[in-house]
Amino acid sequence: MKKKLKGEQKNCTAVKIYRNDIEEIIELMKAAFAVVEICDEEFEYDSIDELIERRGEQIKNLTISSAVPSLSLKLSTGEIKLVRDGETGTMTPFVQIQEILRRRQRKVLAVILNPILVALYFGLILLVLNFHQRLPWSDSITILVSAPLMVGLGICFSGHRLGMFSRILLLNEHQEQSFWKANKDKIYLLIIGALIGSVLTKLVP
Repeated sequence: MKKKLKGEQKNCTAVKIYRNDIEEIIELMKAAFAVVEICDEEFEYDSIDELIERRGEQIKNLTISSAVPSLSLKLSTGEIKLVRDGETGTMTPFVQIQEILRRRQRKVLAVILNPILVALYFGLILLVLNFHQRLPWSDSITILVSAPLMVGLGICFSGHRLGMFSRILLLNEHQEQSFWKANKDKIYLLIIGALIGSVLTKLVP
């Protein structure tokens, strides 16, 4: 008799993963398992080049898996899920792949859309609105300024929790030439900071 080993699962949000990361993951799995499958919802592929030829450089879903022992990584714009069975042979590649995903997490989004910070944003706005009730300003101006910010924060927070900010790019990081694409997260942070500052400037005398 032996103790049955438990499997493990890791879910990630806001991950931006590149071709070199996917190739590293495939090599890690090939070093640990006899058979590694690369597939999407329709086809199984022999290489990343074949996948690019079929789907292009930005894809919506990809699964890299081994059947025995079982280790699978499901990549999609709505979900990043890493799952292993209880076999000890899956433990090392699981940890290594988890580190790659952690490295590629969009940290700026993870910080500004942290549940605690989002709750503080809303609390601050409500506090300012409550204070504003004692000021001789028009209620319509208050709503006009604060409502879009609260709705926008709510949408961004929900999208982050649902994994909508994950991206799978079949090109290497240095090939991402667009300034907007390369610096999008920092720009988001500046925009949100500017919006919050604008609201406070308008509402606080």
